[in-house]
Formats: sequence, C-alpha cells, structure tokens
Amino acid sequence: GFYSLMALGGSATWEGNTALARDAFRRAITLRPDDVDAWLGRYEASDRDSGDADDRYAAQRYLSLKPQGYPHTYRVSHIEAAVR
Repeated sequence: GFYSLMALGGSATWEGNTALARDAFRRAITLRPDDVDAWLGRYEASDRDSGDADDRYAAQRYLSLKPQGYPHTYRVSHIEAAVR
C-alpha cells in the first residue's frame, strides 16, 4: 500500500538507491496524487543536477500543492531556489 511504498522510498533514498526510491515514490504518487510527502520524496530521490524533466516536474508539482508546516516550510525555499 501507500505507506509501504513511502517507507521503501525513504529507505532507498537513505541508502543511495535512487532508482528504487524514484520508483517507489512514483508508485505511491499513483495511489495518492495530491500527497505532498510523496512528491517531496520523489523530488528528494532525484539527481538535482541532471536537469531531468521528471525531476523538475516533481519539484514543480510539490510546490504547486502549497505544502505547509515542518518539514515543508524549510524545504519549499530550497526547492524554489533550485528550480529557478
């Protein structure tokens, strides 16, 4: 389910397995397309220097959901700067 995919994505990101993390978060997003944590996870599993269109879309989609509270208030300003 959704939470299993989120846990898998988080663990894979922590371990540096970005391919598995991206896949897990992508699958979680299909289950809950408006979940800000899933979009944040998908973005954080990206190679931010690659210029990959999917990575950029993940950042833009996350920001479009107007996330509030911790950790989002901290992340939003950093992601906004990164996608400029």
